[in-house]
Amino acid sequence: MASSSLLSTKFFVPPVRATLTARPRLLARLAHGLDGPLTLLSAPAGYGKTTLFSEWRAGPGAAVPLAWLSLDAEDNDLPRFYQYLLACLEAALPGALPGALHDLLPLLQSSEPPPFEAVLTPLANALAENQRDFVLVLDDYHVIQTSAIHAALAFLLDHLPPAMHLAILSRTDPPLPLARWRARSHILEIREADLRFTPDEAAAFLNEGMGLSLSAEDLAALESRTEGWIAGLQLAALSMQGCNDIHAFVSAFTGSHHYVMDYLVEEVLKLQPKNVSGFLLQTSLLDRLCGSLCEAVVRLDTAEPVDGQGTLETLEEMNLFVIPLDDERRWYRYHHLFADVLRKRLQHQFPHLLPELHRRASQWYERNGCIAESIQQAISAGDQGRAAQLIEQNGCTLLMSGEVSTLLNWAGAIEFQSANHPWLAIQKAWALALSGSLEQIEPTLQAPEQLLAPLEPTVEVRTMQGTIAAARAQCANLRGDTQAAAQYARRALDLLPDCSSIAQSIRSVATSILGDASWINGNLEQAARAYAEAIRIGREAGNLHMVIIANTNLADICMEQGQLHQAAGTYTRSLQMAVRPDGQRSPLAAKLYAGLGRIAYERSQLHDADQNLRQCIELCRQWGEDDLQAIASAMLARLELARGNAEKAQETFREAERLAGEHPLPLLRSIQWKYEGARYWLAQGNLEKLSQLIQQSALSTMDEIPYPREPEYIILLRTLLAQDDVEAGLALAQRLLKQALAAGRMGLVIEILILQALAFQAQKETEPALAALERVLSLAQPEGYVRSFLDEGEAMTRLLCQAQSRQVGSGYAGVLLSRIGKITAMTQPSMQLLSEPLTAREVEVLKLIQAGCSNQDIARQLVISLPTVKRHISNVYAKLGVQSRTQAVAIGKELKIFD
Repeated sequence: MASSSLLSTKFFVPPVRATLTARPRLLARLAHGLDGPLTLLSAPAGYGKTTLFSEWRAGPGAAVPLAWLSLDAEDNDLPRFYQYLLACLEAALPGALPGALHDLLPLLQSSEPPPFEAVLTPLANALAENQRDFVLVLDDYHVIQTSAIHAALAFLLDHLPPAMHLAILSRTDPPLPLARWRARSHILEIREADLRFTPDEAAAFLNEGMGLSLSAEDLAALESRTEGWIAGLQLAALSMQGCNDIHAFVSAFTGSHHYVMDYLVEEVLKLQPKNVSGFLLQTSLLDRLCGSLCEAVVRLDTAEPVDGQGTLETLEEMNLFVIPLDDERRWYRYHHLFADVLRKRLQHQFPHLLPELHRRASQWYERNGCIAESIQQAISAGDQGRAAQLIEQNGCTLLMSGEVSTLLNWAGAIEFQSANHPWLAIQKAWALALSGSLEQIEPTLQAPEQLLAPLEPTVEVRTMQGTIAAARAQCANLRGDTQAAAQYARRALDLLPDCSSIAQSIRSVATSILGDASWINGNLEQAARAYAEAIRIGREAGNLHMVIIANTNLADICMEQGQLHQAAGTYTRSLQMAVRPDGQRSPLAAKLYAGLGRIAYERSQLHDADQNLRQCIELCRQWGEDDLQAIASAMLARLELARGNAEKAQETFREAERLAGEHPLPLLRSIQWKYEGARYWLAQGNLEKLSQLIQQSALSTMDEIPYPREPEYIILLRTLLAQDDVEAGLALAQRLLKQALAAGRMGLVIEILILQALAFQAQKETEPALAALERVLSLAQPEGYVRSFLDEGEAMTRLLCQAQSRQVGSGYAGVLLSRIGKITAMTQPSMQLLSEPLTAREVEVLKLIQAGCSNQDIARQLVISLPTVKRHISNVYAKLGVQSRTQAVAIGKELKIFD
């Protein structure tokens, strides 16, 4: 091939668009990688590999000689590849390569070419003569299939001249000795996970680069749906231009959109061999994939059996939008938009295969203990008989595992008669109870109860009757009728036989319900004993779900008793158990994450609290637990306020309000929500909202205070203090304190004592304030309570300063003050932290006291009378809440008055 016949555009670096989204984090990595021999950019189509290198070339790499070669399928011929390689190097390094290198080309074109080393060795030697750093870029290397070219490139890399750096841009991993080069630290790898747009980059690309004005909600939805895939975002942006209802478009955007379909079909699917495309299509109906599952589902027109694991690993190596879900590379999933395209194509081209594919998947899931997935696949296959049978056999276990909304959806998706499927009706009633739909429970239970009444009391009949009684007990507890709940739970225990595992599991449930009733009545010790018994029965029945549920309740009781360490240990151990057979988190983990988030927040471990609460919220979204999600979101809003993120806090709390307002909350969750909402409003200074809440709840200081409504009266107490009605507040605090102490609810005692101390301080009653504070510090220190103090603001800081100066509280006041200092980084706190600031003269007096001056020295230096000095010192003591010079100096140092 003559040099004049070479296509010169293959040497052009693609230009950078004016609307390019800057990616400094990746440019920095590219620049760092140039210190080594090889950079590999490996990712599927549309992830911006070429654009990133073009951006580097236009910016930081502008001064570096660059040899660019855009490859295509015709370059699989070794002589052609060599000629293009030589030409692009000569263009980047004019005069640096001898013309004799071209004379080697005929050797490659001969009928018996020599080993490629005979050609590449002179090239490597010639490049070694060049002293100036340069970069060779091979773009679209995935089109190269010729093993001789791969071997030649590996040889060149193993003998790369010091001034040369090679960059390979490819949709698949090239068949080169990458592992060896990794071990030698000779390679920088930038992959799909790195190239994805971050949320900020996606926002800049869409709103600035593409000229859109998307809301934060729409931006987040698009970024989540596309998973940062740049081409997907661009296709969505093109589709939105001229769109009247942007929000509706974003909500409906999937892989079935024609731009996305066209791109992925043309750029990805059409390029795959028939067996690969067949595998992709047939497995697209699976949300998660593993080797044996794919082998059970896929049938290809080949003599060879399907190698599921091998094919998945190959797909990952080919960067075919396959995402590993674990470090062992056992489970995978497809990119969301890619999966949408595959499913649409499967439905269009092979609709007759769908029922059988779903049926095979259902059978594999059942064999492997993934019952929820097995039922869903049976429903998708249209096999209602199989679905009903699976639900009846496994519904109780699924309910105990927290998959409540899922079971309700299944019950609505299949048609069944209670006469034929009494278990299914009972399980549906249980799901209604657990979802809070109390008015529908009794009508649902009546049909199976009437069916069972005339039957012989066999083991199965008694088990179903006991389960009905347990469902009524749960419903009664949710209504706050603990007496009826205990009666129904005991009836369930009387009915349930001892000889079946499912009956034993329901016995564990009924025992746990007795614990709930005791807890609602405020008898924590009795509740704890019931939960411990439920754990024992659950273990004997092999029911891990009930063990987790009862353990979670025990941890919650520990929280009420102020035992943070024990609660954290129980939550953590239970979390380790809360894993489904497929490795995913059980729905039961949501409440465990909420508990751990609450403890981490109390300890002011805000990062850990954030992570735990977000995990809780994600699981709640996944499994439809709106009430717990509302509470966790309100807690997260308070956390954002603690971080100083007022805007994020407001957005998060709005979502919490929306969730709480959509459905009536059960009694305990309703009280939790009110408390978290009140704390948020109080932190915002929104007394109007607090007053409305108190009126709606009909709270009065004259009420009898029933458990579990004490948190509502804490809200009333906080409101009274915020409204400066200190006398009423102190009276209510004393009643609450007496009740909480009697029941051993030390978590509540800590909060009440803190409020009591602040109330005394507001009345300038220093001694009672410090006495209450000393008492609460002694309770709080062993368990590491922090935010209970910090969230009270400057009033608590002043009180802690006084406590430290008087050595009150075993040094814990100083620990808390140091935490306040780290959080607020206050540099000028002196006047801010005093209820009444020191005057300029009083500051002078305090500074002279600190210098060791006597009263006479102060009078002489300030030219004032001795009585005036004494009056100033008296005022300083009163404002600082101290009784001696030593204490006054200590407070002055804490407040940085002497700085």
